Amino acid sequence: MTRSRRTDPARTSRTGAFVVMLCMVGVLTLSPLRSTAERLVIFIAGPFLSAQEASARGINTFFQTFHSTTALIEKNRELTARVAELEVRVLDRNILAEERDELRGLLGRTPGSEGVLAFVLASPGSSPYDTLILDVGSAEQVSEGDRVFMGENVVIGTVTQVYEHASRATLHSTPGTQVDALIPGVDIFITATGRGAGTFEIMVPRDVAVIAGDPILLAGTARILGVVYGIEQKESDPFKKVFFRTPFNPSTLRFVRLAPTTDHAFEEDSLTP
Repeated sequence: MTRSRRTDPARTSRTGAFVVMLCMVGVLTLSPLRSTAERLVIFIAGPFLSAQEASARGINTFFQTFHSTTALIEKNRELTARVAELEVRVLDRNILAEERDELRGLLGRTPGSEGVLAFVLASPGSSPYDTLILDVGSAEQVSEGDRVFMGENVVIGTVTQVYEHASRATLHSTPGTQVDALIPGVDIFITATGRGAGTFEIMVPRDVAVIAGDPILLAGTARILGVVYGIEQKESDPFKKVFFRTPFNPSTLRFVRLAPTTDHAFEEDSLTP
């Protein structure tokens, strides 16, 4: 009776592993085969090793670049803050210089000038339209009708109410207010009408030579009311409309000078420099 021979799977696996081990030992012990195997391994593994090295270099470069960029950003922030600080200092210096110059003029440093220095407590925008609230009054010898000046030559209004230590001034540019004016050079007396916010308008014959930048004076004086900034004219109209304004914004006033209308400097016949 014939019996079938069964193959043991475990024994077959152990036999195969032993044969593979013997082959590997033989390859590694035999010099020609060993060198061939080494070259084969290097050929296969080389690209992977190179890629790994390149990846490591790239990561290192990335972190170095990131660190440098962060440092540059931080440095830029420091420099920006420093520039802003210096700009504020320069602005403060300029403001102080402007206030110093204004105070020098308003305190009467120019020969022959007179008057009372007044600080503006409220200007157009925070006070009734085209009026100023000042910090001087009857105790400082201020009277109704006193002229209000900006600097030495620009007359801007008149004191209309006086209290003991305060006063109210109305600007000549108050809408509807009329004031006698003069165009120098052509010696034409006209009536200027206030339009508000330091602006005026006048009507003159169309053949009168007036251009932007020309001064307009308060009649009977050499004091400036404003400077021409625009002209409106129609072909069929024998007159043209001229617009002028004070050389400053009334809402930014900080100091003014008050002088009585009998002030000889106010009545002088020529412009002071």
